[in-house]
Amino acid sequence: MNNKGFSMIELLGVIVIIGILAGLAIPAVTKYIGKTRDRAYDNIYESAYAAAQDKYIHDLEDTNQSYSLRDLYDQGYMDEPIDPANKTFCEGDVSITELDNDAASDLEVSEYKFQVHLECTNECREYYSGKDNDKNGQACT
Repeated sequence: MNNKGFSMIELLGVIVIIGILAGLAIPAVTKYIGKTRDRAYDNIYESAYAAAQDKYIHDLEDTNQSYSLRDLYDQGYMDEPIDPANKTFCEGDVSITELDNDAASDLEVSEYKFQVHLECTNECREYYSGKDNDKNGQACT
């Protein structure tokens, strides 16, 4: 008798091995995608932060300003902030406030706090400059 092909047990063994490999690979890929998405949001923050600084210096406006990401993009201060999850425009704003610093007044140097508020489709994050930067990337309150 000439039996060509695989037995049911051999096929079942191959299916089990493929299932185990998929079980190991899928969580690793999901974690990698999450980290990549986090880095993309961080890049939007850094771009918005730099754009707000540029606009603030260019316009020489009074302190306590707020700029929307849409305005910063439309005026050419930053690249389009694209949501990595679904490729839509991330809305948000950057607030600039002058810190009360008595020592700075002696040197006639002011310190500023930047707060970037990102609102993407399924994600809302806030970032801070200065002493509050340990809160960076947290969900909006």
